[in-house]
Amino acid sequence: IPKRDWSSDVCSSDLTVICYWEGLTLVEVKMYRQKRTDEVTEIMRELIKEKGVNLRNVVVDEDGIGGGVVDQMKCVGFLNGSRAAHPDRFQHIKAECYFKLAELIEANKVTFICGMRDEITKELDVIRRRNPDGDGKLNVTGKEEIQQKHGFSPDIADAIMMRMVFLVKTPGKSVIV
Repeated sequence: IPKRDWSSDVCSSDLTVICYWEGLTLVEVKMYRQKRTDEVTEIMRELIKEKGVNLRNVVVDEDGIGGGVVDQMKCVGFLNGSRAAHPDRFQHIKAECYFKLAELIEANKVTFICGMRDEITKELDVIRRRNPDGDGKLNVTGKEEIQQKHGFSPDIADAIMMRMVFLVKTPGKSVIV
């Protein structure tokens, strides 16, 4: 039985993106506008029950209002700027997860069957490797820069990227450091 995961980006632009994964296959993407944290929590609880997903396999963007969802659900929280699992190589966990996603996509190990291929491709195409700071650590384009340059927020891409946290974190260790 493939591992079933949910990843969710609850962002400040009032768009909530929820992704349902079976292993490394993105099966379903749901998007909601202007939902309160209690409404997002209820939606996610219903989806978790419907799909039979264990809470330890649910990750929610904890930055901003998503922290309320993490608090209510007691699931894995994802803080974009928190310490990477490999801090010697990556600026933060978000960068590490995007690099892992790119690696798996290039190896044809990630599949999108959710019917949103064009939207996903558009968003992933704007995520770029940033020049390393003086410390030489890998980083990616920030959400604000993408919004300014391209006129949209990569909310779907961010929700997809968060799925990778289960692959980059050290087993038995907390995702949030």
